[in-house]
Amino acid sequence: MDAAKNISTSPNSPLQKIFYDFCILALNTGMRKSEILDLKWKDIKGDEVEIIGKALKRRTVPLNSTARGIIESQPKKNEYVFDLSNRHQADLFRRTIGQIRKKTGIDFHFHLLRHSFTTRLIEKGVDFITVGELLGHSKISTSLIYSHTDKERKKKAVDLLI
Repeated sequence: MDAAKNISTSPNSPLQKIFYDFCILALNTGMRKSEILDLKWKDIKGDEVEIIGKALKRRTVPLNSTARGIIESQPKKNEYVFDLSNRHQADLFRRTIGQIRKKTGIDFHFHLLRHSFTTRLIEKGVDFITVGELLGHSKISTSLIYSHTDKERKKKAVDLLI
């Protein structure tokens, strides 16, 4: 996230100017890149956003204060929350993602933010049914793919048995 913030602080493109906000919104909503790119002002309903996701499935995602703040900070220049004229360009994120990989040494791709959203919810004790609905998954087994653990959490889990 530090690399994304640095890129947005000294942007070379309209995408880079909003990239940090874009990432923060993904981390706080679990929205896909395409869902954020296609987000329109009319989709914002108070503390929720109505999304048309994969396979044209509709879902409602609640907005926490961080996500609301990101959305409210965007200028209302047109119908889209994020003002990018080239939003459907296939390699729109390629250069920025490459810069993040170079700066961090992490094999970063935007979809990792969706995985991080899921993992953080599970860490906070949110059940998989709720997580699956937030992500727009019709099967809990799909949501399981998105959650990850690490050595420390596994150690804490087995220590609960003592």
